[in-house]
Amino acid sequence: MSFSSKLWLLLAVLPVTGAYVTSHGAVPVKRQQKWLREMTTDICQQPPGELTEDMLQRTPHLMHAWSDARIGGGKESALALESLLVRLAEERSMGNDQAIASTEDYNCLLEVWAHSRSGIAAAERCEQILTEMEDRFKLGDNTVKPDLKSFKAVLMAWKLADGAKFAAVRAQRILEWTIRLASTGENEDVLPDADCFDIVLQLWSRSGLPDAPAKTEQLVVAMERLYFATKMDSVKPRTASYNAVLAAWCKSKKGGATTRAYQILGFMEGRAQAGDVAAAPDEASYTAVVSSLLKSPGALSARRAEDILRQAEARIAPQAPDTILYNTVIGCWARCNKGKAYRKARSILDRQINNFEHGSKRSKPDVYGFTSVIASCSMEPGGREERTKAFHVALGAFQQMNRYDKPNHVTYGTMLKACARLLPENDYLRHKWAKKIFRQSIRDGLVGDMVISRMRESVSPPIFRDLMQGHSRRNLPEAWFCNVHEKRKERAQGGNKKRRKRAEV
Repeated sequence: MSFSSKLWLLLAVLPVTGAYVTSHGAVPVKRQQKWLREMTTDICQQPPGELTEDMLQRTPHLMHAWSDARIGGGKESALALESLLVRLAEERSMGNDQAIASTEDYNCLLEVWAHSRSGIAAAERCEQILTEMEDRFKLGDNTVKPDLKSFKAVLMAWKLADGAKFAAVRAQRILEWTIRLASTGENEDVLPDADCFDIVLQLWSRSGLPDAPAKTEQLVVAMERLYFATKMDSVKPRTASYNAVLAAWCKSKKGGATTRAYQILGFMEGRAQAGDVAAAPDEASYTAVVSSLLKSPGALSARRAEDILRQAEARIAPQAPDTILYNTVIGCWARCNKGKAYRKARSILDRQINNFEHGSKRSKPDVYGFTSVIASCSMEPGGREERTKAFHVALGAFQQMNRYDKPNHVTYGTMLKACARLLPENDYLRHKWAKKIFRQSIRDGLVGDMVISRMRESVSPPIFRDLMQGHSRRNLPEAWFCNVHEKRKERAQGGNKKRRKRAEV
């Protein structure tokens, strides 16, 4: 089969997506890759000055085929594209004016390198190619003038360079380069837009570096200044921009980081109320700040978390926030160690249930929310009367859970913890419910270490021995713990190994 017929057959099937891949008459991917290699080799091995007009016309299509992720992609595609571009440059140096590699061709190469899964090496190579394009443009070669797409590809390469702590620094240099080129008039086509800024913002927010929060705030200020200077909506800070700042502060270990994140969320709310819808907080904004508050347990954090939940409910209406946000706010109340906090936790769960019952499937209560309510009850520090009320709230949550989700071993352990901490030692209800809960955990195969330790606290030694039915903690029947996955894995590895501490609410 000739070079032209191979290429035309390849190009004929490329535009077809799902049908091409699944139809029985399609050319197999491996055969397409083989043709690509053969045709690339045919062009690259032609002596300088001897590329035919047909080959020159087909080369851009061949590069496009290499860039198609369905049959190309990866380092091989990037190297093949480079070899074709080098061959065109050689041909042009021999006086063939038809051998032109355009900006679009180089952008194709940059994008393939960026997505080649070659990490830092790919990002470094993208920078080198971009620098070469800029140098050639300065020397008068307008065919390879870098555009905004060129710079975005390099920024994306750094974003995809997994694990590179310095990726944010390198990406910011590229961003500053675009601003300098545009502001000096050297290349007005590369004025960065919000997408460029957001890539760098996300890199800083994920870096975990100590100065990441300050860097993200500085970048957003730069976006605002650029917007006021140009009046271009394409550079205006938006929700994703502010979310990156929130993420950086929420990950920071600096004192006052959570408070600063809370302030930024308030700023976003203010912008939204002033009519700037593009900067309005979304669910990710609320969840980020509430998750940060969860790491700083206390009454103030819990109140702030509930305020944020109310803001989210108003902002997202008529929809309701998702399960994760509700669970996190309930968790803030569960950890605040304040009297009657369990009432707040239960009221939030009730709102969540109400939203779900009225059609908000994304708000469906789950085991984590119910278990957090039970945990908040078990931590009630009040007097006997208040602790008794807290126990009944915990029991109600435990019994209601089955309508929405199944309990896990932590749920049973936390409910037994509530029995031990909320009811007097010789109370009839304490023994009654402790035994009932333990037997139910046996039926469900959820007798984990936490369940046993909390059961031991809840009942007298004779009752505990009776419930254990002659078994010790280390030789329980497998049916008792078959659904406690951590325990099952531990036993499979050997019962004499050091036990890892189980998570408790």
